[in-house]
Amino acid sequence: MTRLLLLVVLLAGSLGAQTSVSEWKALTEKEPQNGSAWFQLGDALLAANEPEAAVPVFQKARQLGFQPPVAAERMVRAWVVAKKPEEALKQLERMAQNGFAAAALVEADNALAPLRGDARYTAAIAKIRINASPCENGDTFKQFDFWVGDWAVYGPAGRLVGVNKIEKLLNGCLIVENWTGAAGMTGKSMNFYDASLKKWRQVWVDASGKPVLVAGGLQADQSMQLSGVGKNAQGEFLRRMTVSKLENGNVRQHWEQSKDNGATWSTVFDGTYKKRTTESIAAKQLSACADPNYRKFDFWIGEWEVHPPGTAAPNPARSSIQKVVDGCVIYENWMPPAGGDGKSFNFYNPSDRKWHQVWIATGGGVLDMVGDLEGKALRYTGVVVQANGSKALQKLTFTPLEDGSVRQFWEQSTDEGKTWTTAFDGYYRKRK
Repeated sequence: MTRLLLLVVLLAGSLGAQTSVSEWKALTEKEPQNGSAWFQLGDALLAANEPEAAVPVFQKARQLGFQPPVAAERMVRAWVVAKKPEEALKQLERMAQNGFAAAALVEADNALAPLRGDARYTAAIAKIRINASPCENGDTFKQFDFWVGDWAVYGPAGRLVGVNKIEKLLNGCLIVENWTGAAGMTGKSMNFYDASLKKWRQVWVDASGKPVLVAGGLQADQSMQLSGVGKNAQGEFLRRMTVSKLENGNVRQHWEQSKDNGATWSTVFDGTYKKRTTESIAAKQLSACADPNYRKFDFWIGEWEVHPPGTAAPNPARSSIQKVVDGCVIYENWMPPAGGDGKSFNFYNPSDRKWHQVWIATGGGVLDMVGDLEGKALRYTGVVVQANGSKALQKLTFTPLEDGSVRQFWEQSTDEGKTWTTAFDGYYRKRK
């Protein structure tokens, strides 16, 4: 969850300085599962010049699931402040070997300056940078690269049926499709490898407002095949998409569907992708997503700076929230100053009458959320499978405020909802 790191650091620093060690200790005794309180206690101990005492406290916060990357980095800082560089380097090396990926967080911490001339520090940072870009360094994330390009798409009879620009974003973790059909209908898809499922996934939304969700992987013939279940007025059906690289450098995209549980298949779309030269199609505005259900989240649209509560960050994160695909998708572009960008699709699905968010981060992280309006706020819920296989429940609430800002409040639970810890609390304010 790289979009959370910046505000947690800013918020923790301000609160830890304002609240005494004894007050935070009292809160951890009262609420021993409150990971945020443990983290704040660690920062208070650092501020009180008790760095060695802060180390196990940050470890406790980490174990409780409160921003494990930030808590781990704070442990390194504590050892440096304690003037024990050997312990700091050991901690950093353990983090690198265990998949720690927040390179920008470590490199931006001036407190770690005493380590930076050490070869072990350099080696650990090199490993962390590799961890931070798994999609650029892992072959699995490159399996669909053959589809990337600016294409003109032709049907079996040789007629131009659309143009499609396929872009690779977020350090190679996300492939975004930008489609305009011959009739002017637009569509957009997110394509990504979901490491928790060990599958490639596509989330497609076009101007009809009816999402398509498919998943699968690379086949023996090196084609990418994704499949799923669709639903229409006649009931459920199977669908599958096969994208194949052709010998001449072109690409074939073949969509099929089956109404008899896979016994027989019929072609829905068969297009040949050729490198685009002068082909152009103008998009047309449709009204499928003008229904009020598709407009419930419009209050989040805008160009924002994101700040912790009660203060203004000196170098805030930015977030561009745009309405695309003729108003059928709210497209998030998260841009924190220290890196760790992310993007999400937010869309209303008429099949289940729910809002959905699919989030992809530069580190390859994937998050699926489902929800709807509760009063004036839009609330999402979901589940994250963590590295150790355990599950963390997620609750994300967006609330429009009277001054035109929006509050994003994120909670998580590692004990099946018995207790909840604040993972993120940010205020979106219009950029000037």
